[in-house]
Amino acid sequence: MEAGFGRADLTVYERGMGMLGWGRPDNVALGVAAPLAARAMAVRDDAGRTGVYACADLCFVSASLRVAVLEALERRRLGLVPADVLLTATHTHSGPSGYSHAFFYDLSGPGYCARVLASLADGLADAIAQAVRRLAPARLALAAAPIPEGVAFNRSPDAFARNPEARRGAAVDRTVTVLRADDRGGRPLGALSLFALHATCVHGDGTRLHPDHKGLAAEGFEAWARAEAGAGPEVVAVFGQGAAGDVSPNHRFDPARGLLVGRFDDDLDSAVHVADAQVRASAQAWRRAGDDGLVLDGPVGGALRRIDLEARPLSDGGRTSLGRLGLAMAEGTAEGPGPLGPLRRLDAALHRARRSPDPKMPLLEIGPGRRRRLFGRLDPAALPLPHPAFAHARRARDTLEEPWIPTVLPVQLLRIGAFVLAALPNEPTTVAGRRLRRRLERALRPHGVARVHVTGYANAYAGYLTTPEEYRAQRYEGAYTLFGPRTLDAFAEAFDGLAPAVAATRLDGPPLDEGPPLPRCSEAQLRDRAFRPGG
Repeated sequence: MEAGFGRADLTVYERGMGMLGWGRPDNVALGVAAPLAARAMAVRDDAGRTGVYACADLCFVSASLRVAVLEALERRRLGLVPADVLLTATHTHSGPSGYSHAFFYDLSGPGYCARVLASLADGLADAIAQAVRRLAPARLALAAAPIPEGVAFNRSPDAFARNPEARRGAAVDRTVTVLRADDRGGRPLGALSLFALHATCVHGDGTRLHPDHKGLAAEGFEAWARAEAGAGPEVVAVFGQGAAGDVSPNHRFDPARGLLVGRFDDDLDSAVHVADAQVRASAQAWRRAGDDGLVLDGPVGGALRRIDLEARPLSDGGRTSLGRLGLAMAEGTAEGPGPLGPLRRLDAALHRARRSPDPKMPLLEIGPGRRRRLFGRLDPAALPLPHPAFAHARRARDTLEEPWIPTVLPVQLLRIGAFVLAALPNEPTTVAGRRLRRRLERALRPHGVARVHVTGYANAYAGYLTTPEEYRAQRYEGAYTLFGPRTLDAFAEAFDGLAPAVAATRLDGPPLDEGPPLPRCSEAQLRDRAFRPGG
């Protein structure tokens, strides 16, 4: 086995443009509190197959960003296979916007910024290229360690409680999983640390870029590895996500701000606190990996399929729904109240009275070829409201027949020996992630796979992924599960179809990479949607 790690700067934004995650018109980028970065790990087996895991200090990887990164990698002539490249994000809510071709993600900008997309693609490609150039013989091992309480909290406990697993399982996963890579002399090359936790320590009243706790933890672990583990100056620690859809670092109500905050009143202090806890747990897992960790010695390779989630047939004769946002999505969460938050009690009453197989109170249909109507009636491009999002919709009227959120989405498995990463284009909740992990581990265990890790924010983005039980609660996460109560079943069946492609003991055949192309807009459409300072 060989391993290599890379890092590149991603600190780019359009001054005055909204940051991505909170959806607040005042959450605009006016400066930099701490730089953003892309970090990458490349692993190659003895058959010459190279797998890449890259993580960016961004809210998510958009479909257009994945396409742009793959094009940038092709220009660098690295010989990478797209199905073997997994792109994901830390989910910081204090990074730039403007890098998606999906109109819905324009609205917090509001607008699109070609410069931001190009800079992010080049930065991610630079980190990956550096990791590939640094490939060297390595020992890879996997281990885990617990993280203390007081760091992660389930932010939708009422929805979680509807799951049968709630009677016997914790509301969040408190396990940090670390992949350790050392050279032949035992010197650290880098690490991949995985832990599910929203990067929302820094709230929507901020105006400066910040990588939140994940970026701080990566820097902190790199400093620890140099000082305590004998690593050189080029050591890289990639701190990635898991099934974090309902997991938050915020747990205290601040009456002055009207929302949940972390341990400290100052958001930056809370981010440091959470980062330090991840560094300590990751160091513990690192040591365990060196002593008696699960050795990862091949094979390496990925499998990827792009599927249309709208009205998708399922094996039992059911199907998913058309893509719809629910009313509760615009109500927000306790750590990030939304514009329709005051309607929460009314929505709950309507939800109780609703008699339908799908309990979602529709806010907006998002798929292709349909008229955009809020609540089924109001044309957002015709409403004379002063909010910047409505002004942007009026300017971009000609693009509104395109899908507002992509419905063709990528699902991917990436195998590194006995470890498999399952990548989703959304935010799976704790229990949704557990169900997918257990299903994949049952299917892959006979083929030498001992651990599966489910991660979101990868390769594209289309909201959340809840269990059917959580969906029926129609909290924020359920309302943002776009394709109805059977969405989890559709993704589970997609993973079932990918599993055989990474089950072989030597992945020397052509990689599975199939399905319709990811959606992109024309240059003319993007020009119409470009960010305009001052509105």
